[in-house]
Amino acid sequence: MVYSPYKLTVSSEAGFAVAADRNPWMDEQTVKDFSRFEPDFPASFKGTAEQARFGNAVAHDRDGQNVLFLDTHVTYEKRPFCGVGDDNIYTLWDGKDRVRGQPPKLGSQPAGAKDSLLVNDPPVSRR
Repeated sequence: MVYSPYKLTVSSEAGFAVAADRNPWMDEQTVKDFSRFEPDFPASFKGTAEQARFGNAVAHDRDGQNVLFLDTHVTYEKRPFCGVGDDNIYTLWDGKDRVRGQPPKLGSQPAGAKDSLLVNDPPVSRR
């Protein structure tokens, strides 16, 4: 997120996500689905693949998202927890939880220097 108190430099981690498809949680129609989002990350979450898809970009039918990283490479990621340290690129850290996190609101800022919170302008209906 460009308007953050944490500055990115060329010496920041190359795997830091800096841009991606539209954040699914910035739209009032999809934010209600956040309770249905449960990561299928094996270490600490027990969600199914179908539950994990709710965290993906709507533009790709929730199959994944294109993500631009600081080192300028772009990849199609099947899950939104693809940032540094398995950070969810679309949510704020929620305590120690970086994989699921909490949905952002208009004006949210990253919770820390390694929280790649990727937000966008709100839909036209909210402007």
